[in-house]
Amino acid sequence: MNRKVIIIFFVIVGGVIGVPFLAVIKNQLGENVPQPSTPPKVENNSPSLSQTPVEIPQTPIMPQPNIPAIPTGPPDFTGSVWQVNTPYGAVQVQLNPGGQAVASHPMVGTVMGTWRQSGYQVFITANFMGQTYNISADVCGNTLCYQGKPIMRLR
Repeated sequence: MNRKVIIIFFVIVGGVIGVPFLAVIKNQLGENVPQPSTPPKVENNSPSLSQTPVEIPQTPIMPQPNIPAIPTGPPDFTGSVWQVNTPYGAVQVQLNPGGQAVASHPMVGTVMGTWRQSGYQVFITANFMGQTYNISADVCGNTLCYQGKPIMRLR
């Protein structure tokens, strides 16, 4: 056991001392290697048309990321859900694809209807208890407004 410890000790000491010693020897040998000489620079002050053109390396064209276009006009509200406060409580209105609208009220239940968007206005039509209700909301940025007040968007 002691013999193994002594051998390991000498290997470690040899590595600590030997590595810097080998680096010094490598550096001294590297200085003796002849370096390639550069040809002397010759100046030519006479104008000449027969000079070879200098080649400029081409920079590769990097592909541009797909940048979405800035939307023009009002946003599409398909699939959105809104909470409209009425004198009879809050009504949730979902604007489904295909112009289908669903309104839900805790006391009334679910009422089916239709909706359409024309420019900066959204029109909702629903039939309830024999009466037709037509409501129009204005597009205010990314939200809807009814009678000048923003409607709360749920999703």
